[in-house]
Amino acid sequence: MRAMFRLKKFDAVKLKRFVDALKQDDPEFTAEWRKGGKVTVPGAANKLVVSYQGKTVLSHARKDGAVRLSALPPGSRETLIARIEEYGLYNEPDYALGVGLAVIYFVVGVFSMPALVESRGSGVALVVGALASSLLLGAFLLYRSVQPGSAGISRIPGTILFLSGFAGTFPLSFLLAPLLDQMRHGVLFREVARLRSPLEEAP
Repeated sequence: MRAMFRLKKFDAVKLKRFVDALKQDDPEFTAEWRKGGKVTVPGAANKLVVSYQGKTVLSHARKDGAVRLSALPPGSRETLIARIEEYGLYNEPDYALGVGLAVIYFVVGVFSMPALVESRGSGVALVVGALASSLLLGAFLLYRSVQPGSAGISRIPGTILFLSGFAGTFPLSFLLAPLLDQMRHGVLFREVARLRSPLEEAP
């Protein structure tokens, strides 16, 4: 699952300080400032792309940013996370809306099941029920995997279950999009929390 963050605005001044500090830590980090697909200076940019040895590891456009930690070797990964924490390029996830919509998804699914059985038959209803269960179980596993202190918990099983259920029950499954969004914020928040706790093993 891709790590994400969201800021109130594209703050070129703060981002320039972040990039300068990152380059000072490790010259292998490079930055490209863009606007409308063209390279420009920081003051005129609305997008930042940070790379490490030619691979994009952080991108930020407008309010939203994404971090690809898997493209970094261990030492440089910790360097990037430390600077992300210092400059506040992460969010503590807020699951309230996502959980509320997940409850609505479950309630709608339960109450629509009798009508589905009547119109499509029990076989189709069982398949849809299995897909919905897969989606909710996958969401729970992904939630557990992004919590601080969950180092070593693989996100692969949860991702497979979640995506299978999401595709199989679309468009109703779109209700769980806010929950998935906050889980992506949780990926980066977990890494920041892990950096603060050196006794926790790296995943």
